[in-house]
Amino acid sequence: MTDANKISQKEIELRRTAIRVTLFETFSFIEKQKIVNKATIISDIPTINGLEMEYAKAKRVYSFSTGQILGCGPNDAPANYQSSGYGLLKPFLLKDLNNTYNVKDGAGKANIKMGKGFSTEGELWGLETLNDSSNGYFRAVFPIDGFTQVPVNYMIGHHFLIDENSLRGHGYIQIKIGAFNIGFYDYDHEKQRYIFIDCKDKVSLGEFEKILDAITYSFALISGSLVRNEVTILGFGNSDFTSLQGFRFNQLKDSNISDLELVNPRQYKDYDGLDRMIFFPEEVFSKIITLCLTDRRWLRAIKIIAQARGLPTELEASAFFVSLETIKEIIIEENNDKIAPFKNPKTATDYIEKFKNIIEEIADDEFTNKNAVIRKLNDLNKVGNNESFKLAFGLVGFKLTKADIQCISLRNRFLHGNIPFDHEPQQKKERELIKIALNAHLLTCSLILKYANYNGVVKNFLKYWDLHTKTENQDELFRPI
Repeated sequence: MTDANKISQKEIELRRTAIRVTLFETFSFIEKQKIVNKATIISDIPTINGLEMEYAKAKRVYSFSTGQILGCGPNDAPANYQSSGYGLLKPFLLKDLNNTYNVKDGAGKANIKMGKGFSTEGELWGLETLNDSSNGYFRAVFPIDGFTQVPVNYMIGHHFLIDENSLRGHGYIQIKIGAFNIGFYDYDHEKQRYIFIDCKDKVSLGEFEKILDAITYSFALISGSLVRNEVTILGFGNSDFTSLQGFRFNQLKDSNISDLELVNPRQYKDYDGLDRMIFFPEEVFSKIITLCLTDRRWLRAIKIIAQARGLPTELEASAFFVSLETIKEIIIEENNDKIAPFKNPKTATDYIEKFKNIIEEIADDEFTNKNAVIRKLNDLNKVGNNESFKLAFGLVGFKLTKADIQCISLRNRFLHGNIPFDHEPQQKKERELIKIALNAHLLTCSLILKYANYNGVVKNFLKYWDLHTKTENQDELFRPI
């Protein structure tokens, strides 16, 4: 058998076992949205009700224009509608021959061209035919730029076949979240790269959007790439995504693309001289997503990390410490029975009540603040704040160094607005703050990863920075956790 035949047989086997992905209807929808469409406005406000609008998809928005606003001439514009863009900034519907579209928040921008008889142009930041209670099989489409990292850079995934034509050797990340089977992958179309998130089980749109939040922010934690510029969610009547039933488009906050990725399989392979790349475990990724969905505190902490990267250094460090405090509290709460000073909670409660009774019997004039003493008694069986950090890291199996402990000890200064090195020369202050921020980032992210059962290495950006600034640092570029 020739080499060509061997390759052909291998491809046949890959095609046979590949995950099937249908994108034809999705890309057809995307292309149609770029064409100028016409619809009639339906509104409670008479100045725009019945007005024809032309609109087309542009980057992050739908651009629109209209003719002259109804009932408005150069001298008789109804002043009471002026503040709402004569109705365009209020919720309205668009109706064409086939569909009714909801602009539920009104136009994002509306410019009235008074010199042209009150015609308008502007931007729609949201447009939909679906609502939160819509049920179906949903696909989220995120267009990304060339600087955004994609899932396959971190998790090897499964091979998949697109529209029975294009075979990808790996990169389809399978995620199991409760009863929902999710696909997470990227693909190019017409020189534009997209990230897709598919739910292969029936779900409500409102629930699917919560899943999207959990996935995109969990991916941002690992990759440094927060993909949040815009999203189009397509609703289908079947799990192979061929029966399109509706959509929801939303402009989101700006993406935040940083270099603070936690892992990099290719770099670590080269650095440690490995014979293969070690990818991030998909089960750990699924665990982080599930944590975000089951306890909103996890999502809030991870959001803070993803959104804080790239802020001025003292704000960045403060944000990382807020997340660290949040994650630590969750871990301590869950393990309070193992680490509380009293072994038996009932014993603790009994003695605390006895102590409080003793305090109550003491005359009030013996105290500056009697209630403060009682409040402290209520905390008698709680772990002290400083000790709780060491315990939290110990509980997940992370060994703190002296430098780690020193970094954690600075957290209260940041959380209370007392920034260290404030009286030092600006250059020295900035250098010290960068060190703290990078260490706080590593510690906070590592605590999350270890809780999610990750065993591997993370990129030590403090060492990367030290190499760049030519300081003496004996740490490894990749730190085992």
